[in-house]
Amino acid sequence: FALKARAGGPLGAGRFSLLTTSGATTPAEAVGTWSTAGGSASGRITLTASSLTSRFANRFGDEVRFTGAGRRSSSGLYAIDGRAISETLTVTARGEADLAKRLTGPKGLAVTLATNRLDRVGMSLIGGSARSQGVVVGTWARWGYAGTLAASNFKAANYTLARASGPVRVTRRNGELVVESTLAGEGGAGSWPMRRSNMS
Repeated sequence: FALKARAGGPLGAGRFSLLTTSGATTPAEAVGTWSTAGGSASGRITLTASSLTSRFANRFGDEVRFTGAGRRSSSGLYAIDGRAISETLTVTARGEADLAKRLTGPKGLAVTLATNRLDRVGMSLIGGSARSQGVVVGTWARWGYAGTLAASNFKAANYTLARASGPVRVTRRNGELVVESTLAGEGGAGSWPMRRSNMS
């Protein structure tokens, strides 16, 4: 295993590059720039290359590619624009946040999530494809997400729906994740309410 990292530039600005190799494979690589006004980075991570990340490969696929940029705004926060893509999940985020303090701005981050394999990304109890758009507000330990969810070929417990859609709310407090949603379905049982699900 080998790690090569380079960083340099004038005071308050510069570029960096990171490359890891393990035999004939390249588990991770990234490049980026920074300045007093902000910075950007892009790269990829091979999840199957390490025992520390291999368990995530079952959920997200062999590789995750990412790109992101942040620019300091007049509020003192950073205007974030990021994207991550894997075999089963695509995530985008845009808005103001302080990544060092792990918190969003008052208006939160506009987030889009899309997956073609709910059974792998989420829990084995559900399946199908889904897309959700909403806003997440809060800190790393205590946050809330409110948005909409649209799914196709949706499966949950003994229910199967060609299409399902509705509002969704997710909150995390005190280490507990709570999901609340009421989904209206078509091409199946009609409507199926999912009121509350607790996951540690």
